[in-house]
Amino acid sequence: MLNGVITPMVTLFNENNKIDYEANKYLVNYLIDSKVDGILIFGSIGEFFSISLKEKKKYLSYIIDLVDNRVPILVGTGGNIIEEVIDLSQFSASQKADAIVLLMPYFFDLDQKSIYNYYTSVAENIDLPIYIYNFPARTGVNLEIDTIAKLIKSNKKFVGLKDSVTTLDHTRKLINKIKALEPEFDIFSGFDEHLIPNLLVGGNGIIGGLSNIVPKLFVSTLAAYKNQEWDKLEIYNKKISILMEIYDVTNPFIKAIKEAVAINNNDILASCKFPMSDCTRSEKNEIEKTIARAEISDFI
Repeated sequence: MLNGVITPMVTLFNENNKIDYEANKYLVNYLIDSKVDGILIFGSIGEFFSISLKEKKKYLSYIIDLVDNRVPILVGTGGNIIEEVIDLSQFSASQKADAIVLLMPYFFDLDQKSIYNYYTSVAENIDLPIYIYNFPARTGVNLEIDTIAKLIKSNKKFVGLKDSVTTLDHTRKLINKIKALEPEFDIFSGFDEHLIPNLLVGGNGIIGGLSNIVPKLFVSTLAAYKNQEWDKLEIYNKKISILMEIYDVTNPFIKAIKEAVAINNNDILASCKFPMSDCTRSEKNEIEKTIARAEISDFI
């Protein structure tokens, strides 16, 4: 069982649009030193959709060796080509990743039977725990509670879920119904501001992108909650609330998160994988102003 703050790490690229191994090494060590509870690579914010299978395997091996069991490593392996999904999932197992995070196919809206078939097919072909990834804003389909329950009953490899849905009541219903069936099933929220609300309704925490920028703020927020330090918790939550505005600066939000990471380290490029454009000067200014308003210098 995982709990707490899991960082879906951005993938940093160099000026040639190739994976920048040194920059990513810095970020991995920064996250671990900040005491996050785990790292997810190739999540949505990690631009999995624009990285080749060959590149993914090379980078995955590098990250596993670099982390060296200091924190759990989760790998996003979802996609539209089932053979590649299974291939990358099997490779993740061979490299001793701790689990995969499996997004359903996207572009066409699949029915629940097709989604069930997709997940069970992967589960039957790998030997690794699976976290289901529900992100209807990107897949066009919401994974229904009955389908999730059916998956859990079908295979013990399904150990948890990331629910990237803006309304907490959706995650709350999942927690209430699914944990009644399987108490050890992990349910994380995919939005940073839901860290404490998720825990309050019985969830396991967040897999949230802002922890790339200021992981110590989220780790401190979690500690304040556990220690019942309500004054600190109120202050920290206000900072998180302000930082949430970064998501609205660019479309897609990946560009804004990367820019915020780069603001805190001049050696990091904020570039996304081609053809995604970089932030404009106006967008950079807005991100800088938001970070300044959040007053997070004590957590950097």
